[in-house]
Amino acid sequence: MRVAIIGCGGIGNRRAAASQNVDGVSLTIGVDVVEGSARAFGEKFGCEWSTDWETAVTRDDVDLVIVATANQFHAPVSIRAMDAGKHVICEKPLARNPDECKDMVAAAERNGVKLKTGFNHRYSHQTWKAYELFQEGAIGKILFARGRTGHGNAEGLSQRWFGDFECSGGGTFLDNGVHLLDLSRWFMGEFVEAMGYVHTTLPALGKCEDNGFGVYKSTDGRICQLQSSWTQWKGYLFLELFGEKGALLINYDDQSCTLVRRGAEATVWQFAGVPDRSWEREIEEIIAAARENREPLANGYDGWQAVKMAYAVYESSETGKAVAL
Repeated sequence: MRVAIIGCGGIGNRRAAASQNVDGVSLTIGVDVVEGSARAFGEKFGCEWSTDWETAVTRDDVDLVIVATANQFHAPVSIRAMDAGKHVICEKPLARNPDECKDMVAAAERNGVKLKTGFNHRYSHQTWKAYELFQEGAIGKILFARGRTGHGNAEGLSQRWFGDFECSGGGTFLDNGVHLLDLSRWFMGEFVEAMGYVHTTLPALGKCEDNGFGVYKSTDGRICQLQSSWTQWKGYLFLELFGEKGALLINYDDQSCTLVRRGAEATVWQFAGVPDRSWEREIEEIIAAARENREPLANGYDGWQAVKMAYAVYESSETGKAVAL
C-alpha cells in the first residue's frame, strides 16, 4: 500500500511514523501548504514532498491518502482522493459539519473505495480490552454510561485554527470530544436523541465552545452522559460503562481497563509502558478492509454520526430543546 500524507504537522508526522512501522506500506509523498513543513517532512521520512495536494492525491503510485490537515480541508481533499480511486484515512473529526461528512461518505460509496475516520482511540489497549470483555458478555447489557474528556489548552487553541469556527466547525466536542462520542456509540449502539449545553469562556474562541455537556438517549431509552472540555486542567479521558452484571472502566489517564462485578474483587488490566500501536493498527485495518472488501472499523459513517452527535448538542444548547439524531 503506497501512501500520501496530506498535512505535515504533528499528526501528519505521527501518521507517517506509524506507516513506516506497518509491513507492506511505503510512504510516497508528504504534502503541506507551508513549503518548509513539507520539505522537513520529506527529509525526515525519506520521501517526496510537495505543496500541491491535488496532484499528490491523484498520482498513480498512491493507493491510500491520509488526511491530517485542518478541519476545513478534510472534505475537499478526501473527496478528490476518493474520486481518483484512492482509499482514505481522514483525521477526526471527519469534517466540520454533518453535511460535509455526508458528502464524504457518498464519495466513498460512489467510487467503491474505503473511507476510515481517524479514531485511533478505539485501538488503544485499554479500550480494545474493554470491548473484548463487553463482547464476551462480561457486564451484560449496558444500562447507562458516563464519560469525560478534556485538556487545559483553551488559550493556546484560541490562537490557532482550532479557535476559528470557519476552519474548525466547532470547539471541544469536535476536537478531543469526538473520540468520546465515538466510543460511547461503539459500545451502546445508535442514539436517537440528544440534549445539552455548550459554553465558551474565552472571547477569542468565538463560536468554538470550550466546554460541552451532552445527554444522549439510545434507541431503547438508555442514557449516556458525556462532557468534553478545553479547561480541564488535569486528566484526559475516562469512560464508565455500567451493565446488568457489572461495570467496565476505561481510563486513559493511567492506561487501564477495570472490570467490576457485583460481589467480587475488581480486575485491572494495566497497559502503562506498553507501546501504543493504535496508529499502526488503523492503517492495518484499512488495508485489511480493502483486501477483504468490507467496511473498516470506524468507517466514514461512524465519523459522520459522531459529528452529528456534537451538532445535536450545539442545536439543543441554542434552542433549549431535545434534538432528534
